[in-house]
Amino acid sequence: EKASKLVEKLFSQLIDQVEGIIDEEKKESHQNIAKSLESAFPAIEKKLNFQAGSVALQQILVQSGENFNHRSTNNQDNLSDDIVFLGARVKHEEITIECVRTLIINPTDAIKKAYSILLDLLQVSTSALQSGTPLSQVYIKTKEALKNIEPEYLKLFPPTIGSCNTKVISENSQEIAQTGEIYAIQLAFNNFPKPESFKCKNDHFSLAICDSAIVNQNGPVRILTEVARDYQDISYSLEDEEAATPKPKKEKIDMKELENRGVVRSSRLRHQINNQQLENEKRRKEHQNELRAKKYEELKQRFSRFDMGERDNSTDQRSLTEVMSYSSRDTFPDAAKKNQIFVDARHESVLVPIQGQIVPFHVSTIKNVSKNEEGSYFFLRINFLHPGAGIIKEGGYTLPDLKNPSTFYLKELTFRSSNPKNLNNAFRLLKELIKRVKVKEFEEIEKSSLVDQERLMIIKGKRPMLPDVTIRPNISGKKTQGSLEGHQNGLRFTSSKGEKLDIIYSNIKHAIFQPVENELIVLLHFHLHNSIMVGNKKTVDVQFYTEAGIQSDDLDMRRRGGMDLDEIQQEQREKKYKEKLNKEFKNFAEAVQALSNESVDFDIPYRELGFYGVPAKTNVFIMPSVNCLLSLVEQPFFVLSLNEIEVAHFERVQFALRNFDLVFVFKNYSKPPIRICTIPAEYLDPIKDWLNDIDIVYSESINPLNWGNVMKEISRDLQGFIEEGGWNFLQESEDEGQSEEEKEERGEEDEDSEFDEEELESEEGESDFESDEESEEEEEESEESAESEDEEEEEGMDWDALEEEAKRQDAKRNAKNVASTKSTKKT
Repeated sequence: EKASKLVEKLFSQLIDQVEGIIDEEKKESHQNIAKSLESAFPAIEKKLNFQAGSVALQQILVQSGENFNHRSTNNQDNLSDDIVFLGARVKHEEITIECVRTLIINPTDAIKKAYSILLDLLQVSTSALQSGTPLSQVYIKTKEALKNIEPEYLKLFPPTIGSCNTKVISENSQEIAQTGEIYAIQLAFNNFPKPESFKCKNDHFSLAICDSAIVNQNGPVRILTEVARDYQDISYSLEDEEAATPKPKKEKIDMKELENRGVVRSSRLRHQINNQQLENEKRRKEHQNELRAKKYEELKQRFSRFDMGERDNSTDQRSLTEVMSYSSRDTFPDAAKKNQIFVDARHESVLVPIQGQIVPFHVSTIKNVSKNEEGSYFFLRINFLHPGAGIIKEGGYTLPDLKNPSTFYLKELTFRSSNPKNLNNAFRLLKELIKRVKVKEFEEIEKSSLVDQERLMIIKGKRPMLPDVTIRPNISGKKTQGSLEGHQNGLRFTSSKGEKLDIIYSNIKHAIFQPVENELIVLLHFHLHNSIMVGNKKTVDVQFYTEAGIQSDDLDMRRRGGMDLDEIQQEQREKKYKEKLNKEFKNFAEAVQALSNESVDFDIPYRELGFYGVPAKTNVFIMPSVNCLLSLVEQPFFVLSLNEIEVAHFERVQFALRNFDLVFVFKNYSKPPIRICTIPAEYLDPIKDWLNDIDIVYSESINPLNWGNVMKEISRDLQGFIEEGGWNFLQESEDEGQSEEEKEERGEEDEDSEFDEEELESEEGESDFESDEESEEEEEESEESAESEDEEEEEGMDWDALEEEAKRQDAKRNAKNVASTKSTKKT
């Protein structure tokens, strides 16, 4: 690991040095560049805390302007600005780490295509190279992939594509890859024809990628040398300054296309990232236009047999006419008195005195109660549900229609007493009863929507099991731990207290296995079709996880250096423990998948496509998988099924803002859209690429929409919504916003150009009017001097003038005082 970090550090410094030489048009030989990096090697070695002499720099390779060979030495030729071949090889404790990159200046389309194929072949070869795999099979798979992509390049393909000590990855190799081996995977196209614009000495050159990778115990190899590899990171555009000088004409730049795509470098050496992203944007727009047309046809077919006049007015609320306190007066409690308020918890009612009679009211009809004191009297006020109360939904009931004109609603009752004892007791009991009844009604509503699950069929013999897992949400207490078992038609979780929870395979909508990587837990998550009760909670998301590391660490107790042996051993133990947990959870998932006859298919999130956002209240890392978009580490869990999404809409997309929002609209228009807020702007293009790849229509706008009102308007008139183009109105609003921005930019540009022209004209005319201005100034001097006194009186004097005036006044006053004293002496 540390040796690979050393190679990465060397390579980044080497690439920066080569970029600077080409950018500043310096003349520097290949040998001098390599020697300068070799001289900097001890400082890099010391910075990474290597012991002196434990690491050997075997080779720094710099080649250009000729046919390349990564086994040859550097020569005295100067660096050429077309194709540059860079390599580094380091040996540490019998382990050799090697890395090679090809830098391309002013690449052609053919070179771009060839390099992209090399990247694809690298992915194929690293996926095929696994523990126990014959090396010949790795070569054959890579060559077959090249044959399927571009058969013409087979003649450029090398006979070997990697090595590890004496083992070679070739077509005739008899060796087998073993766990822990480190291979140098070397992919290249040799004798590639030279473009006319290149200055190579020979007519052919090589394109190459070489990375070191370690063979894992399970799965594909892991690349150790994470050095710049993507096409936009190794390709450059070298502008021709001589061709650019003759015409000083300003070229119009479409800033809108470039505003979210990075800053163009000011030097002659420029990355191709802007051009590539503009091409990606163009491809995305073309594909989105096709998807919008398909979506519109789908909407027309979906709603063609839909009765636009029908509305689902059904409700889950019951009428208050169903509520009954007592069947007859004979069932009234004996403890109730005529002039006292009595709370009957058994019948969930309160009996109050009205004109000498006891009248019962069920607590479901009560909105709230309050108590206050005025003077020597105490008051108890009971407010009832009535039309206009505004919170009938909380009670779970609807108000009945008043068909009889003599019936009416009772709004409130107020009782007064000079003795607070009974009122206080009635107030306390009534508040507790109302709270208890509301909880009971809520649980009944929750349980009424539950679907009866089939009975779990237990496997009595050997069965897959995960011990020592924690369930979320908890069944009881703060943390519920136990074991998870796979059975014939479902899963059973048994807690350490003996509590049981069954999940039937047919009720599982999404099953997700998330291995431990950046987080500290490994988990299995189940998103269900129908809700189940976990303890007293109704939920559609059940998760089982195990902590894979220390959640917090006391930094005050750690006074160790970077090379402390105990710390290194602890890190290695934690790494092995994480690998063990990942393997256990993966094996359990595979066993459950086999037991369910593939009806339960576990998804693994794509971490490289993840982004940060706020789906609820906290900022979390959200990752897509094959079937859903999810965030499972923190509660509340976020799981969004991709096949339920109608359209996606980006909001607050503006160059000046650092983040944006993303709204997902469901195909079921009765469900409110989901908004993910505060996504950093750097994820805008990757998210668009992902949505485009999975064929989801998206649009964007500067301002957020009120989606509650939008969905109400659409649901109110679906026929009109279809006739007006369906979701195309989002694209129209986007285009209008863009056109307004363009108009503003054009207006600003026009104003700037007019200002520049006027300024130039004024500068050119200055010399013509200099003599006239001088003569006018001489003539106006006398007028200005005559008018200066008047202007000073009108405009006022500055501070210096005021100080002079004050001094004059003081001198006059002193002179008068002296004269007066002299006159008194004479008298």
